[in-house]
Amino acid sequence: MPQIENIATSTLIPVAEQPVWVNGIWECGDHRFTDPLQTLYSVAPSTTMKAVLWYNCFTPSEAIAIRASTDPLIKEFVYRLEQLIAAGETIDTSLGSVQEGVNYLASIGLITSARVSQIIAGALQ
Repeated sequence: MPQIENIATSTLIPVAEQPVWVNGIWECGDHRFTDPLQTLYSVAPSTTMKAVLWYNCFTPSEAIAIRASTDPLIKEFVYRLEQLIAAGETIDTSLGSVQEGVNYLASIGLITSARVSQIIAGALQ
């Protein structure tokens, strides 16, 4: 779910639609926030995305190496991701299990350590 952040209080406010700033007002579907200079609110980074889209954060060579792994933990990681993709679900990269899984991929050399933060942030390749 998209969020907007009150900069002064660091409060995250869930909103119905991705916030868009138009003529001094953040339009968020179910909420409107007045912010003439874009100094009161900011768009909070999303930690959720469609699982199929998140899969595209991995390079083709990374994805091939991950799918070819015989490591039981990696096989479980792939199984869970495939289940989310098949169901059209989202993945929340702020979950400890997701972050641990991506870090584990790096620890056994299936991705580089530099790629961990990019993948967790949802940077598409």
